[in-house]
Amino acid sequence: MATSILLTDKIQNFIDSAISEGVSEKLKQQLEKYCSQNCTEKSVPASLVIKVHKCVNDGQNKIYLHELLKGSDLYYEALKPPTRSPELVARLERLKTEQENREYQKMTKNVRVEAFGGSILSEIGKDLRSTKAQLIGVLNVVLTIVGSFVFGYMATYYVGKPIPYCIVTGFVLASIVAVADIYFFIKTEV
Repeated sequence: MATSILLTDKIQNFIDSAISEGVSEKLKQQLEKYCSQNCTEKSVPASLVIKVHKCVNDGQNKIYLHELLKGSDLYYEALKPPTRSPELVARLERLKTEQENREYQKMTKNVRVEAFGGSILSEIGKDLRSTKAQLIGVLNVVLTIVGSFVFGYMATYYVGKPIPYCIVTGFVLASIVAVADIYFFIKTEV
């Protein structure tokens, strides 16, 4: 790609004066699209400016090239973004969707709803089964304590001891069993 220079008013005026001074027909045709009356271009090739400068400066009024180019700059065409292939666009969309799904799952992993294979009723059912198991354990502890009291009371009663002695023996035996049973109940249930 040839080097281009931004087309300023000074360069346009210089091109207009070059056309009016009478440059060669070939050069005149090249300069036509850069003259100020019908110019739609933003830049002019640097080689064309140098050619015109050499032709015009053969006469008396010399203008130096650096004075002519003062205020101008190199012209760079805007880069066109490359077109994306449809396969790449489809793959990017799929990956973006997967990433969004992963983020959503990560955000909602602690939420307990139907999305994880169960309904609210199944959650209540799990809670009821757990409560039932705990109630059975408590009932078992209570029956064991009552049973040990009855055993201690009846054992001393059949030996022939008085009733207050039977009650104390039943309470002592029930207390020992209660401590042991509550220890094992807490250890396994909680």
